[in-house]
Parts: sequence; C-alpha cells; structure tokens
Amino acid sequence: MKIGIIGAGIAGVMCAKKLVDKNFDVILFDKSRGVSGRSTSKRWNDTGLAIDMGVPFFQYHEINQRLLPTIKDLIDENVIFEWSMEDQSKLLVGAPKMSSISRYLSKDIHIEAQQKVIRITKNHNKWQINSEDQVFDGFDKLIFSIPAPQIKLINNFPKDIIKLANKVKYDAINTLLIETSAPLWNTNEAVVYFDRKIDMIIADYKKPKRNINQFTYAIHSNKKWATENIDQLSKAIIENEILNELNTKFNLSRIDVKKSLLHQWRYGQSNKIDMVDSKTYIKSIEDETLYCCGDWCSGGSFCDAMLSGLELAEDLL
Repeated sequence: MKIGIIGAGIAGVMCAKKLVDKNFDVILFDKSRGVSGRSTSKRWNDTGLAIDMGVPFFQYHEINQRLLPTIKDLIDENVIFEWSMEDQSKLLVGAPKMSSISRYLSKDIHIEAQQKVIRITKNHNKWQINSEDQVFDGFDKLIFSIPAPQIKLINNFPKDIIKLANKVKYDAINTLLIETSAPLWNTNEAVVYFDRKIDMIIADYKKPKRNINQFTYAIHSNKKWATENIDQLSKAIIENEILNELNTKFNLSRIDVKKSLLHQWRYGQSNKIDMVDSKTYIKSIEDETLYCCGDWCSGGSFCDAMLSGLELAEDLL
C-alpha cells in the first residue's frame, strides 16, 4: 500500500515512522526544507548553534502510555535528555535541539521537502498529489498533518473535512530569540515565568548539550496578548514591546542584546471537534481513504500531536 503524508511536523513524522516500520510504502511531504514543524529550531550562527524557537520542552505527565516506548527509545539513543529544574522536576528536551526528535524519527523515511501541495485528485481509486512544480501519483491513502487553515487552501479537499477545519480557533504566540552579552539572571533558574505580555523566558543555553558560554534565550509571549495583537501590530512593534517588558524585570542597560529574531506562531485550540469514538485523528466521510492528524485533531501539546500520528498509523495497520 502506498501512502502520502503531507506535513512533516511531529504528527506526520510519527505516523510515517510507524507505517514505514511495518513496510508500508510512504512518502512524507513538507513545504519547508525539512522536518520538525512547531518543534523547530533556528540556526543561530555558522558554528551550528541553534535555539529552540517552537516547542521548548515537554514533561512526563504529558506523555500518553502509548508513547512511552518511543520516548524510551529516544532517551536511550541520546536524542532526548532530562533537564533538571531547581524544584527537582524534570523537563524533556531534544539534543542538541528540539528538532533532533523529528530528524531522528524520520531518518528512514522518504521525504520530499520544499513541496507545497496545492491540489489533490483521485482517478481510478488512486490519489494524485500536485505541488507547485511536481506531480506525484499512485497513492492508495492520503494523510494530512498540517494546520487547519492550510487545508482550506488545497484544491479538491473533501468538504466534510473543510467544515471541521473551519471550526478550529487559533491562538497565537510571539517568540523572541535573543543572545545577550551576559546572563539575564545569575541564579540557577532555567525557566522564568511572567504574568503580563511575556509568558516565560527559557535560558536555552542551559539545556543539555548546548553551549553554556553563549547566552541565548527564547522568550514566549502571553498567548492572549499575542492573539489580540498578531494582526494589529507590526513585528517591529511587538519585538519592542517584549523587550520593554523584559526591561521591567532585568535591567537591559547593563546587558547588551547582541542579536534578536522574532517569530510568530498560530496553533489550533482543539476541543476534539466532532471526533468519533474519541479518536485523535479525522477520517473523511466523503472519502474514507483520506485522513487528518495533528494537534488540531487531538490537543495543543507536542505529545498530543505525537499521539495523533501514532494512533492513526496503528489504526491503519
């Protein structure tokens, strides 16, 4: 059986890996240069240093029991490390960056990168995928692991899925990456929480397998403030607002911000919209060979997306 999976975030990668492990013929497509989706990292300089600008970490209590074998394997292979906090809690992070998780899981998968899918058609019970410049055909099933708004941009998509996608509401987050000439704080804290325009600051350089001497931070904004202003304020204004907020807690006049980069995210507020039998994925009613998985189908967390891809793959076996 030949399966096309569109979207190489953690849900699509997880689904593809499970199917490839069972000898399915799978092609994984993504519009970007590689895998990882919302768990992506930004290359920061020519030395290979990167900062996690998407999902910064996850925690043990988020892991569904069905994910435990995969997580254990990733820990055993030194792809995931425990990151110990001052309060004795442990966060889980990819090493040397969060995108390493998707990269490891996809190492045996046929990937067609930089292929933005614009159309799907079905002839003689086989699916054809049209990207902006290529045609791929002969697929028995299609799986879409992309955000709901992107689904609506693909021609010939089943109307029942589009109807569900239209119900999804999206929150926003502004993530500001910075490098400073000295630490923002001198305690052992790795994550500092705020309650205004900034939600939290992660000392990325303190994560396992990072450069402890290069002071890099990922600043994640308050989602309510971000959602209200993402279409109202320019990126330059948002960055300035975040830096001003940062200055209320840390005196930036004594610290040089050597480099900064703002990235804006939208992610689905999933309430498991019209899911059947509490499934974490969607199967089209109009065409039962087309499916969707990902955080908008199951929940907003990294582990929710992993579970969505895994559960869909297991149900196809």
